[in-house]
Amino acid sequence: MPKFRLTILLLLFSGIAIAGEVQIKGAAPDYPTRTVELYIYDDYITYKEKKIAQAEVDENGAFQLSASMDETQYAFLRIGTQFADFFMEKDGAYEVRFPAPIKNTEAVNQFTERHYQKLEIENATIFSLNPSIARFNKMYDDFLEENRYSIMRGSLKDRADLQTKLKAFRAEVEEKFAAVHGEFFKTHLDYSFAQLEQITLVSDQHIFEKYFADGEIHYRNYEYMNYFNQFFEKRVELFALSSEGRGFMGAVNAGVSLPAIDDFLKKDKFLQDKLIRRLLLVKACRSFYYKEGYRKSQVVKLLKKIEQENFHEEVVLAAKNMRQILTKLNVGSPAPDIALRNSNNIPTKLSDFKGKYIYLEFTDATCPTCNLETRIINDFKQRYGNKVEFVTVAINEDFEIVRQYKQKNGYDW
Repeated sequence: MPKFRLTILLLLFSGIAIAGEVQIKGAAPDYPTRTVELYIYDDYITYKEKKIAQAEVDENGAFQLSASMDETQYAFLRIGTQFADFFMEKDGAYEVRFPAPIKNTEAVNQFTERHYQKLEIENATIFSLNPSIARFNKMYDDFLEENRYSIMRGSLKDRADLQTKLKAFRAEVEEKFAAVHGEFFKTHLDYSFAQLEQITLVSDQHIFEKYFADGEIHYRNYEYMNYFNQFFEKRVELFALSSEGRGFMGAVNAGVSLPAIDDFLKKDKFLQDKLIRRLLLVKACRSFYYKEGYRKSQVVKLLKKIEQENFHEEVVLAAKNMRQILTKLNVGSPAPDIALRNSNNIPTKLSDFKGKYIYLEFTDATCPTCNLETRIINDFKQRYGNKVEFVTVAINEDFEIVRQYKQKNGYDW
């Protein structure tokens, strides 16, 4: 009997992905005492960012992070407006160096513009995932540059030449990276080549049958999902504008059932698979929400129906994230919970003022024009301070500049 139980347990657990622990030991000498955060994308339809770990950089510029991961995926470390991205593997152990900060002096707002660089992984080998993808991407870019005139002209002869060169390039890549194993890297190659193949102007039907018709979706593979979103871009939206899709907007606005929506969408030959159909419907809801003629409330209800259908966990996650993104600043919805340190260096959240009326202002302590509203708040506070909490958020990264700005002007909120 005990032996039988063990067999059952092995069968039960054989299909479950067990999360591994990722360890990151880092150096960020340009960011002492700053906070470093580790992010992934929660889903690849909305690309909503999800923080999975954070740590403080010590005075010597060292930090350590750990996170639970069940599969390889794109990730990035963030310190303020500086980002360093990489592909993070399950059970990976990384020794990294966060790159020195860069700043675009011509940016509209230097305090909020993001700056992306590649994370330096010091313990990687030549056949590790990140160096391999970097080397392949360089070869890919070189191929595009070498053939850009043929791509731009697009004559029948150019297309034939490109297809021949593409086969030779694929053979070269497979030989050069034969020692690099794993599904993630193989999928990265396959769907990078899918984009090149489309450049040779083969039919969408050919691309669909070769790369998507089997129904297998690599939800956490950055390159796969990038091409998935590109290939199916506006597929549902364009169908809704076609003669076959006539009445689709009315069906959404009338709040019809998901099976009724399916009856419309299945008229499109590329929307026969329910999983693809659901992901693209979620994706299209962003356009529908802002498109004239669609009722926002019904688009939100459609997303709720997709959540409640509980067809697939990735679909449910994407629908939930899309609904939150579209409605997060609607009148009557909870305000985003800003969490910062106040002028006394005490951690403060917007939710600390729950139950009170709040006048919320954003400013730049070094911008005289921006400070005009702050001066007006000073008058408001004298009149309404017993009824309203006034909160000013300064976007400056230097805490001392903000503290002196507040002290100089005598602001007491």
